Amino acid sequence: MSAGRAAAPRPVGRATRVALAVNPRAGLGAERGLAAARAVLDALRPSELITNVTDLAGGPARTLLVGPAVGSRNQTHRVAEEAARRDVDLLVVIGGDGTLADAATTLFAQGSQVPILGVGSGSTNAGALVSCLAARLPELAVDRLVHAPLTALRVSYGAGRAALAFNDVVVATTICGTLDGEFTNLDAASHMRGEKRPGTPRPVAAPTARVSKTSGRGEVVIGCGAEVGSVVVGFSNTGGLFGQGLLGGLGLSAAADVPAGCLVATAPLVVAGFDAERHAAMEPLRSAYAGLSRDETVRLAGFGAGAILCADGNPLHALEPQDVAEVSLVPEACRSVRVLGEAAA
Repeated sequence: MSAGRAAAPRPVGRATRVALAVNPRAGLGAERGLAAARAVLDALRPSELITNVTDLAGGPARTLLVGPAVGSRNQTHRVAEEAARRDVDLLVVIGGDGTLADAATTLFAQGSQVPILGVGSGSTNAGALVSCLAARLPELAVDRLVHAPLTALRVSYGAGRAALAFNDVVVATTICGTLDGEFTNLDAASHMRGEKRPGTPRPVAAPTARVSKTSGRGEVVIGCGAEVGSVVVGFSNTGGLFGQGLLGGLGLSAAADVPAGCLVATAPLVVAGFDAERHAAMEPLRSAYAGLSRDETVRLAGFGAGAILCADGNPLHALEPQDVAEVSLVPEACRSVRVLGEAAA
C-alpha cells in the first residue's frame, strides 16, 4: 500500500471542462510555470477553462478568471473551490508539493471527487500527487492518463483546522525550498508570513514535548522531551527492501504492508544541502519509530519555541505548549491522475 494506491486505475478520457491553478512562486518560477500551463492546454485542449492565469493567449474562448491577486497562496484554494463547485472534469495544478496538497485539501473539504493532474514545478516534487514533472509535459498524451485514488495523511490542529499531506507531516524550524535559484533551507516561521528567508535547521525539543500513537491496542509513547529533536510522519514507500537492514523500522513497515510511520529523532531530518560535516555534527543520531496504520493516530503535544507544524512543505501552524496536533490516514482522500506506464512519484 505505498502512498495508498487502492483500486486499479481507469482511463481519464476527454477532459473538456478543466480548472488550472498555477503557483508562480514555486521553485521553477513564474515564467516556467506559465510555459507549463500552456503546454498542459496544448495537450488537453479543453473547451472551458477556470484559472488564475491571465496571460494564456490562444486558450479556450470560454475562460473564467478567478482571484485573488497573483502571488497569493489562496489562488490555489480559489481555483480548487471553483473546480469543486462546478464539478469540472479535471483540476490541473502546477506547483510544488505544498501547492498540490493545498488543492487536494480544498477538494476534500468540499467533498469533491474532481481528479487532480499534478505538474511538479516545485523544489522537491516528492509527494504522491505529482503526476509528472513540468519538463515532461511535451510528452503528455490524454490517452495515457488514468485515475489513481490516493491515501493521504490528515493532520488536524488548532481550532478545527486540518490539512492533507501526500508525502509527510513534519515538526521543524525550517522547510526545504528555492531562494535566488538555490535549493536551500528556509525559515518556516517567516514563510508563514509570506517571506522567503534563509533558515538554520534546529532541534525542536522541549521539556513538555510528547509524541505518541493511539490505536485499539492502547497507547505507544514514541518520544518525549529532549528525545524529540524532530518529527516526521510519512509513507513507508521505500522501494527495494532486500538486504536493507539499516532502514530499520521503516523497512519493516514496508515489508509488513504498514502504509506509514512516525520517526522521532534527536536532530532535524528534513534539510537541504546535507553533507558529511553536518552528518558528523548530529552523531550519534538517536531515533524512535512506530508504524502508522488505518484507524491509528499519531498525537503531537507540548511543543513550542519555534516548532512549526508543516504538511508537504507547507508551514501550517506555530506550535505552542498547549497545542495538540493529530495525524491519521485517510484512504482514497482524492483522485489523482497518473501517466500510464510511468512509475508513481
